[in-house]
Parts: sequence; structure tokens; C-alpha cells
Amino acid sequence: MIGLVHRRRVAVTVAAATAAVICLDGISAFVVPAATRRPHASPSASAVRMSSSADDEVAALMAAAAKMREEAKQLSEELGYDPGADASAAEQAVERNALGAAELTSVLAKQTPPERVVPTGVGLDEIAETGALSLWGAAVSRGNSRPTAPISVSEPFSCSLQDLESRSTGKLTADSLGIGGEMDVSLDDFKDATVIVVAVASVLAVAALAFLPENVGATVCYFCALVPIIWIGVGSTAPGALAGLIQASRSGGEGAEERKERVCHHEAGHMLCGYLCGLPVRSYSVDEKTGVPCVEFESARGDLSSNDVNALTVVALSGSVAEALQYGTAKGGDSDLMELQNCFRRSDEFMGDAVQRDRTRWGALAAFMLIKEYRQEYDNLVGAFREGKDVNECIVAMEAKK
Repeated sequence: MIGLVHRRRVAVTVAAATAAVICLDGISAFVVPAATRRPHASPSASAVRMSSSADDEVAALMAAAAKMREEAKQLSEELGYDPGADASAAEQAVERNALGAAELTSVLAKQTPPERVVPTGVGLDEIAETGALSLWGAAVSRGNSRPTAPISVSEPFSCSLQDLESRSTGKLTADSLGIGGEMDVSLDDFKDATVIVVAVASVLAVAALAFLPENVGATVCYFCALVPIIWIGVGSTAPGALAGLIQASRSGGEGAEERKERVCHHEAGHMLCGYLCGLPVRSYSVDEKTGVPCVEFESARGDLSSNDVNALTVVALSGSVAEALQYGTAKGGDSDLMELQNCFRRSDEFMGDAVQRDRTRWGALAAFMLIKEYRQEYDNLVGAFREGKDVNECIVAMEAKK
């Protein structure tokens, strides 16, 4: 039925346009050019009849065209089509994000409760309704409206490792993100680390007996003997803890400044994607060692809906994705992946291992697409994190009119 109405609407519109053209052509066709008129010829009866007939035909065509235009207007109203909608949308797009840094800072400060460091989600929604925030919740479908971001967190899709690698032009792989099901720390790494621990403990034990007083040396020797046992015990019960230590030892040569830059890019990825997914900030603090802000987002208490899980998946992977894009590999995503596992367990829908792996890969791809689409805002955010700015200033860095 809708297709029939649409075809009828198109036919009416074409007919109206055709009638208008015929009218114009018909009027000009019955006007004799002055250069071709005979100077002393009197109009004959047939010419008078032709002129009268032409006038009647033109009037009839104009009436038919007016009727067709009226029918087309009625059909447009029935279909819900507003010819001025596109113009209104364009005007709205121009009006969005119109506030400068100082104005937007003032608006955010007024919406920030005394006990919080940033407006609540409702407060940000209210500001967004005024057109001052164009990125807040841009990856979320609201009502019948589609998200303005290139991906919707409400519509996850299947994503294999091959898809992830190809759609990210080779930048995101299992090795760079550590989500391919293979451990970044191999069994040989554990063996080598165990040998080193036993050797060092043995040398220290012998040295303690040889150079320290008898009682003190014996105590230190016994302690050194326990170290390999503790190492093996932890490796048997919590291998992830030892894997983290091994990875930390690998990155020990990284300078403080490089480490700070890496953390800035990591946290900026979290902040940007969380903001685009419409997740309010729960806590915001500045690390005393690095001076880089750390952001945590709010989530529903109890069971999580599928949309909540999707949004948190994107946010969890965004830090590692940001690192991989900047440095080739991610080093700070272990805690994010553990938090993601907790989100999967809290899902109100059962998520098996295969679904969890697929959703994790999709989250990485979604984060990649968001950071790529809003690269300028991401770079601005990295600069704000580098300077240790507060969360409202970070929002201004993303949203303010340049």
C-alpha cells in the first residue's frame, strides 16, 4: 500500500510539472511573433476561433495543474513528508555546538551538583537538548532517531578476528589487543621466569649464609627458600598475576614521559567512547605518579541490559584500541578486560564463551570506528588529559566551538 501511494505521489508530481510546461509552451505557441505579422492583414474568423480555443485549453490545463498540486500536497501530508524538514535539519545542524569554551564551561558548571565533578546523565541530556552538546550519546539510538555516530551500541554484529583486522586496516589484531584467545605470556615465558626466580633465590640464600651473621643468615636463607615455592603456588592458582608481572618486567625500559603519554591516550580513548555511548562519569581522579586523569563510568546496579553491556564493552576496549592505534600494541588493558568479564557475568542474558569473544571483538571494532570518526576531538582530549584538566574541561575540549 505504501509503495502504491508513493508511485501515485510520484506520478502526480510529474504530471503537475508536465502540465506546467505544457501551459507555458501552449501560451507562447499561440503568440505570433511581431516580425512575421502581415502589416495590413485583418484577422480571419478561423484565427479568432483558434485564439479562443487556445485560451480555453490553457485555462483548463492550469486548472488541472492546480488540482494536481493540491492532490500532491495532500498525499505528502498523508505520507508524513515535510518538504521543509531537510532545511530544518540543516539549520539545526548549524545551530548545534554553537557555544564557545567559556559559555559551555559556565553551562556545565551550573548543571553540576555540589557532590559531583560532572553533570549527571540527565543534566547532560538537558544541555544536549539545547544544542550545546553534539557528541553526548551520539552512538545511542534515542526513540525513533538514529545515532549520529558511525555505529550504534544498540546494534552489535558478529565480528571475527579476520573482520576486525581487515576493517581496521591491519591496526587491530589479536596480538595488538590480546583478545584472540592466545596468552601474550607463553608457557616458555613462565618456565624462563621460574628458572630465574629459583636461581636468584638460591644465590641470595648462599650469600646470606656466607656473609651475614649466623642467625640472620639462616633466617634470610629460609625466606629465600620459600620464594620459589610461593612463586609456583601463585602460578598454579592465579597465573594471570604472574603474567602481569612478566609483562611489567618487559615494559620496565619505558621512560616516565613515554609512560605518561601512553596512559593519556589510553584514558582519552575511554573518555571519548564512554561519552559517545552516553555513560555518565562515576569517578574522576588524577594519578599521583603520572599526573594523568583516570575516568570510571557509571553502570546500572544489578543485572545489565544488552544495551548496557554493549556500551560497557566498547568503553572497556577503547583504551587498548587507542594504545594500539598510537603505539602498535596495547599494554594497559588487563584490568579493563577483567572488568569486562564482570560485565558479561552481570548480563541479564546468558552469554557463552563464543558470544563473549565475539562481543569483545565487536567492541574493539566499534571503539576503532568511533575514535577514527572523532579523531580531532580525541586529539583535543589527549591534550586535556596531558595537562591534567578536570572532567568538565575535558568535555569542553571535545564539544566547544573552535
